[in-house]
Amino acid sequence: MILSTCAVTVFTTALAMLSFPNTAHTSPPELPAQYVYKTIGQRRLVVDVDYPVNHAATDARPVIVFFAGGAWRGGGTKQFETQARIYAGAGMVAIRAEYRGSIVDKVQVDSCVQDAISAMRWVRRSAKRLGIDPHRIVAAGGSAGGFLAASTWTTVNLHAKTDDLTVSPRPDALVLFNPVFDLVPFMEQLKMDPREWTDKAKQISPNWNIKAGFPPTVILIGTKDEYLYQNEAFRDKVTPLGVKLKIHLYKGQPHAFFNRSPWREDSVQDSLEFLREIGIL
Repeated sequence: MILSTCAVTVFTTALAMLSFPNTAHTSPPELPAQYVYKTIGQRRLVVDVDYPVNHAATDARPVIVFFAGGAWRGGGTKQFETQARIYAGAGMVAIRAEYRGSIVDKVQVDSCVQDAISAMRWVRRSAKRLGIDPHRIVAAGGSAGGFLAASTWTTVNLHAKTDDLTVSPRPDALVLFNPVFDLVPFMEQLKMDPREWTDKAKQISPNWNIKAGFPPTVILIGTKDEYLYQNEAFRDKVTPLGVKLKIHLYKGQPHAFFNRSPWREDSVQDSLEFLREIGIL
């Protein structure tokens, strides 16, 4: 496996809600609220939402949107369940977005990126209903999910036919847990024919598409992560552009360290500190 080895569940349910409830949330529900953000044929993609205590639809809270890791095999909503509750406890609306994957949906990475972009557009378009500030939207993810989170800023032209193109998918900040930034080195493992995929892989890889205006970013990564080199390349690309970047290095930690305590809690607290520094919180 080339990325996170954590289990990823493709989450589908006949109970998925097709519209927002009419009442405002006054406290976080026992289970996260769930909404359908995109339908592809019979496939419904959902988001699970954790609300802060005493949250109301009239609020304008900052929001963080998570994308799970797992080598783009299946983008479920379970991986960041614990972290989401911590962010909600800090006053943010925390959203975990499902996306299609290679195992169940038989799609490649470009479809995963497209779903992530659709999810970000849905979140911003739904700001008044969710009680969030459309100008304080953070995209987050781990490993392959970090790739998707960053791609929602760098690959905005890869959209679904059902997307509202008047709404920007671009986040106002990024929280990335040991992210991958370049798809090209993984084409062989992902069974991508280089003749077909080399140019496309570059088009959807953040490190090939860094531009001025890239949002403030915090990276949380172990010193023994095999993909640290991609993060260093990202640093070298954004630094000349004046992008606010903070990299937290966790000594001796390998890839996917953020799934375990105490690193899970420590990395969240480090990211919250960064979000306070830049005025998101």
